[in-house]
Amino acid sequence: MNKYIYRLILIVISFLLFVFERDNMFSEDIATNDTSGTIIVVFMLFFATYAVLFSSKNEKMIKDKVYTRYIALSVLIYVVSIIFSLMHPFGSRVTYGTIILPLLLFLFAANCSKYNKNDNMIIWCMSIVAVMLSYYYISNYFSNIMYEHETQSNASYPILYLLPFMLCHRNKALKIGFMIVVLIVVMYSLKRGGIVALSCGLITYFYISQIRIKNRKISIVPAISLIIVIVGLLYFIRYFNENILSGMLSDRLSDSVDSGGSGRLDIYKYYWNVFKDSSLSQLIIGRGWLGSIRSGSMGLTCHNDILEVLIDFGIIGLSLYTIFIISLIKMCRKMIKNKHEYAPAMSASIAILLVNSMVSHIIIYPSYLIIFSLFWGFIVYSQTTQHK
Repeated sequence: MNKYIYRLILIVISFLLFVFERDNMFSEDIATNDTSGTIIVVFMLFFATYAVLFSSKNEKMIKDKVYTRYIALSVLIYVVSIIFSLMHPFGSRVTYGTIILPLLLFLFAANCSKYNKNDNMIIWCMSIVAVMLSYYYISNYFSNIMYEHETQSNASYPILYLLPFMLCHRNKALKIGFMIVVLIVVMYSLKRGGIVALSCGLITYFYISQIRIKNRKISIVPAISLIIVIVGLLYFIRYFNENILSGMLSDRLSDSVDSGGSGRLDIYKYYWNVFKDSSLSQLIIGRGWLGSIRSGSMGLTCHNDILEVLIDFGIIGLSLYTIFIISLIKMCRKMIKNKHEYAPAMSASIAILLVNSMVSHIIIYPSYLIIFSLFWGFIVYSQTTQHK
């Protein structure tokens, strides 16, 4: 077992502990004041930094737009956050580490080729993490809270965001099994955004893998097969909703129309007005980490990553964020054109990112962004080593 595998396992174990540490695994808090949480974050920072700084010097620098633009975006976020923390201190000292942690783990994953030529290790590690989280979520979490219509859990999001790793497996039966597990977890969570994101991710995955990559034409037999699969899936969802969730899922979906997405439209309107009333410096560089919470009487985040980046990091931050997202899409298009084996999973990752970023947050929750960062880094690595 080489040094890369040791480091990967240690980082994955640390990540698993980090997710569990967040207020019994499933709080929206981005950091913890507990000593154990600090130790876990320091542990991850050390091994990620060590892996990046002391990698093989004979390897060429990675020249990839996703790589360089993610570094630029992350550095800007960190610098602006640190500057504003002098006036508005973070709620926890460990936040100084968690903000930069996604970038370090992205760099670690992107530089895998300096240690290891077998990409199955990271795929299996992250898949095992997803299974462990799913088991804990289903078997333990709901026995400790009052599970009702008013209770929705963000706990499914780390599992949902790990799905692209699971879609990289070559075994079809294994991938289908993972999809079913994630579907059950997301349905249990009653998160409407998660359900829509999962649906878009899977639709995108099947479209890219079957139509764009394999060039299969839509004929009568495949169309009938697709209809049967969709009908079967809808029946499963209906049965699960009525017999296990007692109709709570359909109630939540119905409520989203009546409540304007749990009041999100009012939140968006409020923060757009906050942005328009900003000073020149706030327009340019924003208000710093979680500046949205400090900017008005709502005491809430924007529930939309575009607005959040605009409020927290200004026009410069939003510009770098937009450029980075575009570079991800361009990389994916290139992978599809080259029929890269991970193109469908990358497409699913982007679909999930875009959907949930519209109704929730990824960029300001390090525990979520870490997962995407590891996957994007892994994809950059697969590009540099020409896996197809």
